[in-house]
Parts: sequence; C-alpha cells; structure tokens
Amino acid sequence: MFDYEEIDKIVDDKWGYEVIDDKVYVTEDRDISRILLRVDKAVRNFRLSDYTLNLNKSSKRNFGELIFKKIYFGDKKEIKTSNKQIKCFFDCYLSMRGFKKRGLFKVRAHSPHITAYLQWMDDIERSVVSFDKIRSIHGETVNYNDLEHRIYKCFERLSEKLSEPKFQKLILKSKQTTDKNYRSMLSYIDKLFKKRSRLLVVRVDLSYKAEIADICRRASFTMADHVSEFEQVKADLERLLRNRRHNKIFRGLLGYIWKLEHGVLRGYHYHVVFFFDGAIRRGDIW
Repeated sequence: MFDYEEIDKIVDDKWGYEVIDDKVYVTEDRDISRILLRVDKAVRNFRLSDYTLNLNKSSKRNFGELIFKKIYFGDKKEIKTSNKQIKCFFDCYLSMRGFKKRGLFKVRAHSPHITAYLQWMDDIERSVVSFDKIRSIHGETVNYNDLEHRIYKCFERLSEKLSEPKFQKLILKSKQTTDKNYRSMLSYIDKLFKKRSRLLVVRVDLSYKAEIADICRRASFTMADHVSEFEQVKADLERLLRNRRHNKIFRGLLGYIWKLEHGVLRGYHYHVVFFFDGAIRRGDIW
C-alpha cells in the first residue's frame, strides 16, 4: 500500500489541473487533496497523552486567545505549538471550514479519520460560541484559560471516539476493503499477462465538460439530485463499455480497471486503465 510520501507524489501527478479546449486551467482539487491528506495523517497520529498547548516563547498571548481569534474571527495567523499534530489540527481548520461551508463535502465519502476530524471541528465551534456567550455575560472574569480547558475536552472526546471498538471496526473494515480491491487488481493483471505475452496498457481519464461538472450548478442540488447524478455517471460508463464491441477504438481490448472519483471542480470522473493485446494494437498515444 502507499505511504503518505507516495500519495503526495500521486497528488502532484493526478490532481490540480484541467485541459479544456487545449488550455490548461489550475484548479483547487490539488490543494483540497493535500489538506485532506494532512488531516487524515494528523488524526491517525494523534495521542491524547502527547497533548500539549505549549506555545513558542515569542508568543505574547495564551493558546485560548489565539484559538478564539482563529475560530471566531477567522484569523489566518499560524499557531505555533510544540505538538505537530495539534498544530496541524488548527492549521487546516479554516480551510476545512471553508470547504464545508461551500458544500464541497456533501457527496464525498471520507476516511473514518477525516470524518472524526469534521466532528471534532463541530465540537470546537460549539465550545468557542459557548465561551463567547458566557464571556459576554460575565465579562473579563471569564478568561481564556477556560477556553483552553474546553479545547482540551474536545480533544479528549476525540480520543475517546478514536479508541471506541465501533470506530476501530470501521477502520479495520475500510482497510480490509482497500486491501481486497488491491489484491484483486493485482490478480486480475497477472491473469491478463498469462493470457497474452505482450500487452498494450493505456490509462485514460474520463470526465465531463465544464458546463456539466460546474460546481455552481450542483450547489443547489438536493440529496435526490446527487443520487440521480451518481446513477447517471455509473450508467454512462456502463454504456461506453457495453458498446465497445461496435467501437473500433476498443479492437483488441482484453480487460480494463476503473476507479470513480469526485473532484471539487471537475465533479465525477473516472480513471481507467485499458489492457489491449500487444500483438494487435500498437501506438498507445494515437
């Protein structure tokens, strides 16, 4: 399986641009993918026993005040703590909140760790709002140390969630599914190579035109609309593959592997690998 460094290289290669009418457009997909990977890694590595809010000595404010400004006012200043995981939790906070408010996570199925982070965000948000209400009533008698305590409680609840048997089973199931698909893919490729001594392997990305994938068009979608779109996307690929016998492009095709993804700007798209008989087909670029 891939480690985070390998995944990061794939992100560089795979996301972040669209080719439309022979012009290259830079998109947000790469940035969002990088942030999601950072969040997933931070939650995986989080241990409550390592929890610390120690700030750099140069900081003149306490942690509670900095967090309040970041969450309540959207302060983009980096919060430098001695714990890398805690630092990442708050470094990614505003970006994740922005993506969430724009509805970019509506049709995405996240890893259990990213889902836990989103729930932690809701917990932090409620804690900051609650602190602000109490402070508006009691004034300066309520200091930012109280907010620090509330923040700790949020991490404490996150730690409890991560250690729950139900969550651990979810992690195991997710890993087993991934491993099963991976092993199945390798077995499938091995069988193709046993069937033919030489294969022409072609990777193709299949996506929709800009007006179809337009995020503004999908912003007002109901859940029924999302389900309908998803079913249509599956039907489109099935139609393409069903008609391959009548399409000369697929002459000599022995097999294929596909993966469906959902990008922020490009919407649904497929990454497909086609395996052709190398004795019949040459010239993969054509």
